[in-house]
Amino acid sequence: MKKILYVDDEEFNRYVFNEEFSDKFIVFSVSSGKNALELLQHESVDIVVTDMKMPIMSGLELIREIRKFNSHIPCVMLSALFHNKMIREDIRSGVITKCIEKPWDTEELVELLGDLISKR
Repeated sequence: MKKILYVDDEEFNRYVFNEEFSDKFIVFSVSSGKNALELLQHESVDIVVTDMKMPIMSGLELIREIRKFNSHIPCVMLSALFHNKMIREDIRSGVITKCIEKPWDTEELVELLGDLISKR
């Protein structure tokens, strides 16, 4: 099974993500960018899915840090702030692979994750 790292500071969102996707993927879920970077030091994942708005390190900052050591892993941003100018610029430049508006549609997200994995 393919591995997904899900990063969100809200415990309820992590619970829902695990419930919806753990039958299709191996899901690692963490509550912060710092925890995500620590996990990535010893665990290989196929995709990173992160919330945008988190304390201390935003999802955008996390993805930029990941790009310093892994430029190929697909990074999907979940955000209610989809129209944010910085997000649009990072999608155009390829830093962010895709941005999905919250709340996510499970079928749409499953299809997207499957497509991204098959393209790797």
